[in-house]
Amino acid sequence: MGRFIKRPIQPLQQSKVDQALVKMIATDFQPFSIVEDRGFRAYTEALDPSYVLPSRGTISKRMLPNLFEKVRADIEEQIKTAPAVCLTTDCWTSNTTTSYMSVT
Repeated sequence: MGRFIKRPIQPLQQSKVDQALVKMIATDFQPFSIVEDRGFRAYTEALDPSYVLPSRGTISKRMLPNLFEKVRADIEEQIKTAPAVCLTTDCWTSNTTTSYMSVT
């Protein structure tokens, strides 16, 4: 009978899958609304029926900003401990005479 009862996902696993989801959205430039797509919901359900997809509002207002802050802090720490930092710049003008400058 236990195989017919939908067991709730453990909080640690929910968090782990949430983090993987927001990283996928950021890495692959997916829209936040992907979590509302029927096919994506079916795919997620097939992988783990107990996983509860976050809303696109939760992703955009809480999860992505949290990921951004973590990545920013990681980069800041790497720069602080780096023996040297090198920068390059590139300047160009578009066909509409808009000027751009990038720093990498």
